[in-house]
Amino acid sequence: TSINEDREKQKERVYEARKRIAGNIEKLEKVLTLPKGKELFKAILEARAKYIAGQDQLIKLIEENGKDAESKAFLQNELRPILGKYQESLRNLVTFQVELMDAANKAAAEQYQQARNLMLILVIASILMGIAIAFLITRNILKQLGGEPAYAAHIVQQVAEGNLAVQIAAKTGDTTSMLAAISGMVAKLSSIIRDVNTASDALNNAAGQVSATAQSLSQSSSEQA
Repeated sequence: TSINEDREKQKERVYEARKRIAGNIEKLEKVLTLPKGKELFKAILEARAKYIAGQDQLIKLIEENGKDAESKAFLQNELRPILGKYQESLRNLVTFQVELMDAANKAAAEQYQQARNLMLILVIASILMGIAIAFLITRNILKQLGGEPAYAAHIVQQVAEGNLAVQIAAKTGDTTSMLAAISGMVAKLSSIIRDVNTASDALNNAAGQVSATAQSLSQSSSEQA
């Protein structure tokens, strides 16, 4: 009785293991998408079916009294080779999946390296573009100013303080910059001021002549009186 109970427990363990393996195989089937993986999975199913059939045959021989020698011979000579092929089919799928993961890791590493190189190229290109833009902007500003910003600010300050005698060092042929415009403005203002001074001197002379004439008339009038 004790032997029979032990056999029943062992048989239950075998069936429970089958059930767990069947659940794992069902999950495994859902994640296999490549043809090679499906082919290896099919080999596993075929090997498992033979192994289960062999297990059932062994259990039947064990449950039949007086066939211990036959059951041991079946286990050793027939079931173990079937189990070996079953395990080999499992190892083949595992090896295939490991190779896939290695290939995926390698591809990911290559993509990372490519992305990193591309990022470095973009950063360098951005820096060079920024330098070029800054150079063009600076060049354009200097062209518009007609000289260095500090020098242009000094000239503007001098003119604002009324110094129209300031010497403006404009570039030869420069007619469009701010310094060239200030130089022209200073020249016109100086010309206007000279004209005003000349007119003022003429008015002063005329006023003197009028005053002298008035004095002469006044003296003549007094003499006549």
